Amino acid sequence: MEKCLVTLAAAPLDSGILNRVARYFGWDVLHVRSLASLEPIDSSRVAAILFDREAAGHTWLDAASSLRRMKPGVRLVACHGFFEPVPWPELAAAGVFHALRVPLIESEVHQSLGFVWAEDRQRRISPHSVRAAA
Repeated sequence: MEKCLVTLAAAPLDSGILNRVARYFGWDVLHVRSLASLEPIDSSRVAAILFDREAAGHTWLDAASSLRRMKPGVRLVACHGFFEPVPWPELAAAGVFHALRVPLIESEVHQSLGFVWAEDRQRRISPHSVRAAA
């Protein structure tokens, strides 16, 4: 498979859901436990990084900033607890692409990763091929 979905979370995310949905989009799933273990992964191969605040930084903005510096251009999906306050406007401004509630719900994961997949396809379309199709 050419793309992968990477998870960086303090508590394990539901790998059954993630594997089913990632497979639907043609992706592998890689689970990493630290920012250091994320570093050697080729960014061009990463469809998205699903992360939580605890695993990636002390605050949501620290986590987003660390990931953005380490993997510029990779789509970031914040995974947060149902009652956990998430500063969404600040995260969006810091480059976070989407968010998912934990525990994961398969339909929500499918929708979120569908947005990732659609944007990835859009990035692959060059301006030249868009003009030629018009």
